[in-house]
Amino acid sequence: MTGPAPIRSRRIVVLLVGSALLLSGCTRLGPPRPEVAYQADVRIEVVLADGERLPVEQLTEFYAAGRRRRQVTVEGVDVVVIDRPDLRVSWLLDPEARAFDEYWLKSRELDRFVPPDPFGPRAGGRYREAGVDEIHGVRVRRFEIEGDRVSGLAWISRDGVPVRFEGEVGLHSVRVEYGEVQRGRLAAYLFAIPPTYAGYEDRKQRASEKRDDGIERAVRKLRAEREWRPTHLR
Repeated sequence: MTGPAPIRSRRIVVLLVGSALLLSGCTRLGPPRPEVAYQADVRIEVVLADGERLPVEQLTEFYAAGRRRRQVTVEGVDVVVIDRPDLRVSWLLDPEARAFDEYWLKSRELDRFVPPDPFGPRAGGRYREAGVDEIHGVRVRRFEIEGDRVSGLAWISRDGVPVRFEGEVGLHSVRVEYGEVQRGRLAAYLFAIPPTYAGYEDRKQRASEKRDDGIERAVRKLRAEREWRPTHLR
């Protein structure tokens, strides 16, 4: 008469574990990874903890296969940050000096140079899908975010492209709006350090990458077509 009891106990344990897995499946660490490459204009509004409202920041974001590039002008200074999760590093580029600084991907030192990024690798947070809304006539997924450094609501397209964020990042109230989104292939050089930059040979980029030569040619062409405004990052 004692045989079935352990079996029933095991079944109860299996059911409980299964239920826990189903519940935990609704929550994920970080936002869904975009399924497409894209370029977008990003508008960021920040209100400090003391109530001071900072000037609205406008930046351009490029994304492809986990790699992210953000370009922004802060107080007349051009700032470029490239996140490379595949190499576990981020690069802060100084176009005027043709130099760069390299940081660990999760380093918060970069927060001093760029506006808050609730969708980036340094924000963290647990994303829980909470429904479907419509923004600008497009159905998007709504997520509730909870974390040590970020909390609020995020709206993300069906293919994973960020659309909007409203909440807290650090001690600040933040609203982020993505617009002029262009989906499609992006050039590899956008996520690489230009070969003319000091320290290029010491970069954490695979020496065996065959695309390096193509990147160098593309960067030379880009340099010939575009001039950076003077910047002073230090």
